[in-house]
Amino acid sequence: MATGNITKQMKLGIIGGGEIGKKLLEIFLKMDSIKVEYISDINNDAPGIRMAEKKKIKTTSNMMEVVKDHSLDLILEVTGVSEVLSAIEDNKGENTELISSEGSYLVYNVIEEYNNFQNQLLTTVINHLNQVYQEIEDDSQNINKLLEQIQRITKNLNMLALNASIEAARADAKQGNGKGFAIVADEVKNLSSRSSQLVDNIEEINKDIRDLNGRISEVVEELKGNG
Repeated sequence: MATGNITKQMKLGIIGGGEIGKKLLEIFLKMDSIKVEYISDINNDAPGIRMAEKKKIKTTSNMMEVVKDHSLDLILEVTGVSEVLSAIEDNKGENTELISSEGSYLVYNVIEEYNNFQNQLLTTVINHLNQVYQEIEDDSQNINKLLEQIQRITKNLNMLALNASIEAARADAKQGNGKGFAIVADEVKNLSSRSSQLVDNIEEINKDIRDLNGRISEVVEELKGNG
């Protein structure tokens, strides 16, 4: 949890537990700066009321219980009934702000539009990371195939160096002129050694690439969880 710049939570009440009230509640529950204190509806089975009960938020069928709580910073009226709006205006606390149903719908639409944009952006990022992941995975597999080829060549070089050494020894033993074979054998050994070192270096790089790809996969899963 971040320290410093601690913002006071805005205490909020919602009048109207229909679909819009429920959707607003869903949105506000994700905001640390807002605390929904009440939601009210004459229908105890309204979707917003059911959700609030699951989230342990106060529910009431008597909207005046909400309106007369003068500790509230804001009341959202989402019933669209003019008599309800008038009753709230007449009884709310002096410092309690009121947003009518039109304003509440606007708030909902703006936040929903932002959430849609955020989700689209998140989807784009995830798709791009998945594409990068697959490209790296393909490249890593190609590197593995290349390493196998280099290792086979190295093995052949080792065999060639061994044969050259044997021939050098034979030529030297017979005629004393095995120097040429010995030089070839040394060069082949050096080439084989450099080839082995190259394999080790590529394997280390490939391991780093696969580790990075593993991290990309973890990040993608985290982003999906935040979506």
